Amino acid sequence: MKFNKAKFKELREKRGLTLDEIAKKCKVSKQTVQKWEKHPTLQPLPKKILMLYKILNCKAGELADYGTWTAP
Repeated sequence: MKFNKAKFKELREKRGLTLDEIAKKCKVSKQTVQKWEKHPTLQPLPKKILMLYKILNCKAGELADYGTWTAP
């Protein structure tokens, strides 16, 4: 499962949270949060993803990017 960068940014902005606010709550730098949104391969560690679910008050799987996976 990949981290859905676009959905993360959308939810962050919808909740009115800045990169700095997310960074402080996740105990990382602002630059790290920027990379979560923009870097093509970098994504948060699972522990940080769980924190983001709580911070953004979203449902499990909402930050997941399932891509083009299909059932066998």
